[in-house]
Amino acid sequence: MGNVVSAVDKFHPSAGRQERFLRAAHALLEQADQAYRVGDLGLALEYAYQAALRAAGARLTCAPQLTRRRRLPSSAWDKLELLDAASREWARSFRAFSRLRSHVGSGVISVPPRAEVDKLMALARHYLTVIELGDGVGEAA
Repeated sequence: MGNVVSAVDKFHPSAGRQERFLRAAHALLEQADQAYRVGDLGLALEYAYQAALRAAGARLTCAPQLTRRRRLPSSAWDKLELLDAASREWARSFRAFSRLRSHVGSGVISVPPRAEVDKLMALARHYLTVIELGDGVGEAA
């Protein structure tokens, strides 16, 4: 039996990839919520950060500016900064959590501050909504 290819994937391959990124972002935010509810703030932070990365990935799949560049940065946040002023602000907002994420992941910090986890989860959720409603065009929180 052959593979089924949706019309969206066939005629607009970036739209299919964008949809997969968006679904993954939603799933990761749900996992962040579950981890938060049981008090695992480190895991909630990680899942929220990963959700933000997937939302950025969704934004990047539909960015024609990136297809014309030869040497793209490897960081999603660096790529996002290349798009426009709003995307630059989003990238800076999320990059601010990178060090905390790294410290929690390496055990330097055992439990991240609840306020920071709350902030990241809200920011990731808001960014995902912006991407879904306006293809990433919008003011950073």
